[in-house]
Amino acid sequence: MNDIEKTLNGLKNEKKKRILLAIMATIPSKVTRKVDTYEYDSLGDMIMNDEVPLNEVRELFTDKIYSKWFKDKFLNLKLN
Repeated sequence: MNDIEKTLNGLKNEKKKRILLAIMATIPSKVTRKVDTYEYDSLGDMIMNDEVPLNEVRELFTDKIYSKWFKDKFLNLKLN
């Protein structure tokens, strides 16, 4: 996991970062976690600012409702 975290921290291109986060959202975690709705915005901002370790991001994305909200808000990729 440290290699992925180093790669994410070193990315300058916002599109590449969003793609990597989208991939991380699909990797299952052994730990499940429920995110309260009042935390959505602050957690999303922290994830996008690299303030949350990737292993915790994976846990957060086990909450399917939060994962969908995050993808809709932050990962609406425009690849063209």
